[in-house]
Amino acid sequence: MSFVRFLAVSLGCVFLAYSSSAVSFSLDDIARGVGGLYIGGMYKPASPVFGDLAFKGSFDTSFRTTPLNALPMSQPAERHDAWYVRLKEGVEIAVDAFDPWPVLARGSDYHSSTCGVAVVLGYPVGKVRAELELARQSFDVGRGPASGHGGGVVGDLYASEGYRYSAVHMKLSSGAKGVPTASATDDGSANTMIIVKNEGVQLSSTLASLCRDFGISLSDSILPYVCAGFGLEKVSMFNSDARRVSYQAKVGASYKFGDKVHGFASLYYRTLVGNGEVILTQSGYEVVRINGFTTQKSPTHAKLLPVNLPISMDVAYFGIEAGLRLSL
Repeated sequence: MSFVRFLAVSLGCVFLAYSSSAVSFSLDDIARGVGGLYIGGMYKPASPVFGDLAFKGSFDTSFRTTPLNALPMSQPAERHDAWYVRLKEGVEIAVDAFDPWPVLARGSDYHSSTCGVAVVLGYPVGKVRAELELARQSFDVGRGPASGHGGGVVGDLYASEGYRYSAVHMKLSSGAKGVPTASATDDGSANTMIIVKNEGVQLSSTLASLCRDFGISLSDSILPYVCAGFGLEKVSMFNSDARRVSYQAKVGASYKFGDKVHGFASLYYRTLVGNGEVILTQSGYEVVRINGFTTQKSPTHAKLLPVNLPISMDVAYFGIEAGLRLSL
């Protein structure tokens, strides 16, 4: 992560170093009427640089999580020296199976995006180009370890995609600081089990960039360039969306195939300002209510939860892009 940030900062410094000369020739070229719109398309696979995906505390809420593909399959417990939470008939979770940290997925659990695409609209003035880019990326979550805690894994309920699900034990306060709660237990707390399905992270972005072309003595057809820009990124996960400011830097080269056609390829890095925090909507999870770990066989409706469920993850990614530009 530190190397990638160093690369991004270096590209920005190179771009700024040439900004004064870019302005001087741009004004001359505008006076001569130089420039023309172009459109382009590109394929841009990417590798994620994600932080851990975790629940954030909301009011007096605390979370404990565990992946369902690591949970044991067990029969209803008769023991009274341990607490169990029942997900369904015949499937119970020992409370000590939950991770005390509210992490739903590790950053390393996500695969690279192999289907990233983008379109670009640009306007060149001399050796400076202004571009508007629309892009999409999709990072799916991996399967991870499939071993259980001394028993079989949860099978029939989440058989084919158990690695996508996490069970979350959520404890709500009893109304301190004016926060409402679900049905309270004798000890003044309320407990809720929610099940979330992780279908990966989808990103849609709109960015504006300035690019600086450089001439080389080897060929008039090859133009190295650097770009820097910023815009808005739509983060989608768990059926929930959020919009964040993002910025990117890239370095590459273009090749002139003809008067109106240029091919290009570059390395790029993009990151979100802050993090990719989203608030889970009710369609993003399934709720099973418990009181003092006494199972209620019927799940409650998600709308009965009195607090929002914010999750967050540092989001950045880097990759390569290659495509064609067509002058209009």
